[in-house]
Amino acid sequence: MSKLTRKVLLLDDETELLTSLKSYLEACFDEVQILTGSDGVEGKNLFLDNSLDLIICDINMPNMNGLEFLDFVQQNGYTGEFIFLSGYLSEERKKTLTLRRCHILPKPYRHTNVKKIVKNCFDYSSLVDLYFKKAVLKCRSSNLSFSEFRDLMNENKKELGLKRIEIFGQQDLLPKLQTTEFDEDEENAA
Repeated sequence: MSKLTRKVLLLDDETELLTSLKSYLEACFDEVQILTGSDGVEGKNLFLDNSLDLIICDINMPNMNGLEFLDFVQQNGYTGEFIFLSGYLSEERKKTLTLRRCHILPKPYRHTNVKKIVKNCFDYSSLVDLYFKKAVLKCRSSNLSFSEFRDLMNENKKELGLKRIEIFGQQDLLPKLQTTEFDEDEENAA
């Protein structure tokens, strides 16, 4: 089974930083497509036109800052990983962003730190997908009702520490999954 291409949105008004980080991430990760924008307004358009796996965003940008952009994407159903780049954040703001499941990377940062956080985000996303697929397989093989499926997903949610919206954000995959996908994942995991 080939790896899926992951779409990453990178937003920062500092052009050199944007270019450097884009090149670095493309060199570090196979099967990644990096979309870039210089502010939240560009990010908004890219978000609406693409299905994103990860967003990396500066907080202080013109036109629409990173916090406004976060509000927009979350109000429009984004449940993926979100990394904020910031030169300074108060402790209160850090706590608020952490509660909203955002990673925070202080500027200046090392590229290797970005790589670690991005890898962790990709790994976490893959783990969620694997648990979801296994739950769907169990649902199909056991002829579970939707409420029984929901209970099964809640068990996995507790195990992974997930929020309900992350699990149920993937409901549209139910009719598309094929049993062979699970077999291939099992072989790859072994």
